[in-house]
Amino acid sequence: MTDKPRNRLAAAFAAGAAVALGLGIVLVGRARRRAGARAMADETRNEEIATERTDVTVSLAAALFAGFAVVLALSIVGVALVYPNSRRGPSDAPRLLTAQPRLEIDPATDLAAFRAQQQGELAHYGWVDREHGVVRIPIEQAMRDIAKAGINDWPEGAK
Repeated sequence: MTDKPRNRLAAAFAAGAAVALGLGIVLVGRARRRAGARAMADETRNEEIATERTDVTVSLAAALFAGFAVVLALSIVGVALVYPNSRRGPSDAPRLLTAQPRLEIDPATDLAAFRAQQQGELAHYGWVDREHGVVRIPIEQAMRDIAKAGINDWPEGAK
């Protein structure tokens, strides 16, 4: 990690710990005040009357919140340790400068040249695979040869 992300991570960790500690102190202070108030109420308590107790004590809530803050801070540090290159590695975000597309300047001329090249291959002799002896013959010549000689293993009624 570079110094800047480490400083941010340390600041975030310190801020989270400070918030958790501050809230813990406030909640513990409230719990102590309530405990004092309960002690005074217990002296005048009537055992024949049932009252509802609180579900969660303030100290338990403070402990849970502090634990959550610690787990959150440790998770941030853990992720930074497990993936050290995540802050400075390559990004999948789009770059500002991208390669320009290669456009056809004159599509009609390009199409005409392509069709002329294809017609040239259909109208002239040439090699397809010189090593294996495969040649290309003009399509007109191929149709005359097929009409004259026929196709081997062609059904007699299909001619």
